[in-house]
Amino acid sequence: MSIVVTSILTTAAVTFWYTWIFNRTGGSVLLVIVAHSLEGSIQAEGWVYMGVWLAVAIGLVIFNWKAWRAPVAPETTTLPQAMAPRGAAPATPA
Repeated sequence: MSIVVTSILTTAAVTFWYTWIFNRTGGSVLLVIVAHSLEGSIQAEGWVYMGVWLAVAIGLVIFNWKAWRAPVAPETTTLPQAMAPRGAAPATPA
């Protein structure tokens, strides 16, 4: 496998970690950003690095199966905001 394949697999695996952090902290983006910066500061790549992240992702799915299958907590979802059409005048208070 090439570096591209290992990078794609590592990125997919580490995404499970970030999603798990986001969901388990009630939607805290700050902790996901901290985890991302810590993971980015590790200057490793290759088979071992990919294997560690794949093991973490598989472990999260297997050992925390209920969290992945449960409905999303309401505080972690955002409702779509209505946007004014382009060129529309700003709304004035009544």
